[in-house]
Amino acid sequence: MKKIKAQTASVIATLEPVYGILFAALLLGEVPESKVIIGGSIILLTVIYKTIVPKN
Repeated sequence: MKKIKAQTASVIATLEPVYGILFAALLLGEVPESKVIIGGSIILLTVIYKTIVPKN
């Protein structure tokens, strides 16, 4: 735990639902509904935004 930053751990935890959606699509052949895709996109965009935009 000393080698992993809190921000990195938070991003990994936040992206867990997205990983689940991707693995279900790839491994189980499930097609996600549009609501699921929109929700995953919101999560991804938020993580990217918070990672790129510098802190005040």
